[in-house]
Amino acid sequence: MAEHHVPDEVYDEARKQFTEEELVNLTFALVAINAVPPLRGDLNPWSILLQALGWACVPLSIGVAMLRYRLYDVDVVIRRTLVYAALVAALAAVYLAGVAGLGAGFRDVTGLSSSLAVTLSTLAVVAAFQPLRRRIQIAVDRRF
Repeated sequence: MAEHHVPDEVYDEARKQFTEEELVNLTFALVAINAVPPLRGDLNPWSILLQALGWACVPLSIGVAMLRYRLYDVDVVIRRTLVYAALVAALAAVYLAGVAGLGAGFRDVTGLSSSLAVTLSTLAVVAAFQPLRRRIQIAVDRRF
């Protein structure tokens, strides 16, 4: 599949437009959220709920706009977060399974708990790090 290269000028124009629109939206939201309820003197639960929903919409709209227009290379941050979160989970599972399994095996054979199980599990995690990271990275890049 051929990649389509978009000139930097297009991204720069999209960033400029996004910044201008978001500044107007943010100003409007802040005025609407903070000025309207105190002017009315209305502090009922519906007013508080509406204000909370207004505040929640501000970062949500910024996030949607950033993802839609691929601004600020946030997709790189998301991909790396997915890769390293999956990698940490997989390596923790390998380590815990190794310590539990090898520890139980050494206890059955020798009757004593051994630090050899911890050492071998640590070595297995070290050996698995780069190949596992590469495989997870390929899977994440293929998906996103």
